[in-house]
Amino acid sequence: MTIQRTDAGQLVDITVELFGTARVKAGASVVPLQIPAHATLSELAGVLARQCPALLGNAISGDDEGSSAPMIQQGYVINRNGLEFLSEDGVVSLELQPGDALLLLSNQAGG
Repeated sequence: MTIQRTDAGQLVDITVELFGTARVKAGASVVPLQIPAHATLSELAGVLARQCPALLGNAISGDDEGSSAPMIQQGYVINRNGLEFLSEDGVVSLELQPGDALLLLSNQAGG
């Protein structure tokens, strides 16, 4: 199977699956997004925060006024398609593909 790479500015349709507290706060298990294929993790956090503002201050740092760049909060990780964890570097392109499923998970475990 050949994966078609997208243009730098092309938008792709992806889903973000929410787990744990993020799911409870959002009141949803899946958030569909349309995002540039070469978005960074910070850009992903910004698009996700606009689509689901309930995640601000919980899984996404930042504020409603946009005075600080949104980021996935410490204590959460993003996994792509259940296969790889994405870098926390806000500069590296995620190289998203149409249909990617990103999982927003708490990286804390308890007993």
